[in-house]
Amino acid sequence: MLRRKPLKRKASLKTRKPIPKKNTKRADANYARAYGSHLRVALIKTLNCVVCGATPCDNAHLHGSKAGMGRKGPYTDIVPLCRKCHTRYDEYTLKLDPAALRLIADALEMCTTWTRPRSKEDV
Repeated sequence: MLRRKPLKRKASLKTRKPIPKKNTKRADANYARAYGSHLRVALIKTLNCVVCGATPCDNAHLHGSKAGMGRKGPYTDIVPLCRKCHTRYDEYTLKLDPAALRLIADALEMCTTWTRPRSKEDV
């Protein structure tokens, strides 16, 4: 049986709230805290994995940093790990000596003289 009258809406349509815009200042500050700069990220990607020696590498944050629950540690807690080793490290199936990883992270921090981009061209 076909309807002769069109359906009427009983309740009016509600206007949706607009999607909040991304806070770019906060995002830039979080990136600078967690990774240092785009140049430092590019440098870490060119290094060999500290476990197996493969390239390219990811920026792997050390576990146990004091950044807080659900936050990445600072850029001083980064070691180069390949994708396979990084996944195993994050799943806690790859057991690494924390003291040795801390030494590697400290050596990387000493080797990289830049920590923040100097100008907009560096980003």
